[in-house]
Amino acid sequence: MLRGVGGVGTTGRWPQVVNLWEEDGFDGLAAGLRHETSSASFQDPKLEKWWQEAAEYRSGGFERVLVPALWSRTISELCVAGVRGEVYAHEMVRVPRGTAVSFLSILAEEAVPRYAAHGWELVGAFRTALADDAECVLVRAIPSWEAWAELEKAVDTPGSPAETCSPSSPVPRRRGRGSPCRRRRPPTWRSWWRTPAGAARAS
Repeated sequence: MLRGVGGVGTTGRWPQVVNLWEEDGFDGLAAGLRHETSSASFQDPKLEKWWQEAAEYRSGGFERVLVPALWSRTISELCVAGVRGEVYAHEMVRVPRGTAVSFLSILAEEAVPRYAAHGWELVGAFRTALADDAECVLVRAIPSWEAWAELEKAVDTPGSPAETCSPSSPVPRRRGRGSPCRRRRPPTWRSWWRTPAGAARAS
């Protein structure tokens, strides 16, 4: 299922589009990849006309296979819960090699409640598969542009609980050598989805 299609702007290169698909686990992804690669063109023959037209607008891109955190909700669960946003924040975060799972655990424990205090709701928390366990993808629903502004203002307020939980620092800073988030680590790529509310393969 298609989790979301979003235009990228404000903090990234533009024009760009992010597609985020939710597969039925690795078995579902394997079936989809077999279907895509079974033809000589490595494309679904039914979509040949669409691909030809899309090629006129595309200049490149990249894909990720994403594994959701165990507590990250599916599309169906998000729909039942009525999760919506006027705008969505999409972040790709680099962490030390082998610490993506730990990062997502800290995110759930510390960052999610702090964002929730400003109305931000986590739509998806993922780690990149087939690599070195050093990249995470986060998607948050923001109820309004005003809610976005309130969090940004709180981040700039000394002593505020949100000070160490900036959108450019997805989890609070932790002290100690064992923590994967001892200091602020700006994400490699952060962008806004300027779409109404609507995970996973990303492309």
